Amino acid sequence: MKKNKISQYFIFVSCLTLFSVFVVIVQSSYSKLIGPSQTVQSDSSLNPIDLEINYQTIADIKKRQEFLPEQLNQFFVPTPVATDSANANLLD
Repeated sequence: MKKNKISQYFIFVSCLTLFSVFVVIVQSSYSKLIGPSQTVQSDSSLNPIDLEINYQTIADIKKRQEFLPEQLNQFFVPTPVATDSANANLLD
């Protein structure tokens, strides 16, 4: 019987393909690992706070109309409240 020889070119292409697949797997794993930390670092809520007083905002707040408790009653509709005598009549 004759032995089949594997060519060196076939071995080279196989090794190169195996290496390429390994690199792609490592790259995708690394990007999934590093991706969330990069989005956290670029979050705008992590920017330093400006400690200077914004006088325009304070003036706008002072201009707002404040409601007194008596004025708030005009926005609410009174609801009927059940009394004990009404509940006693229901039970009979």
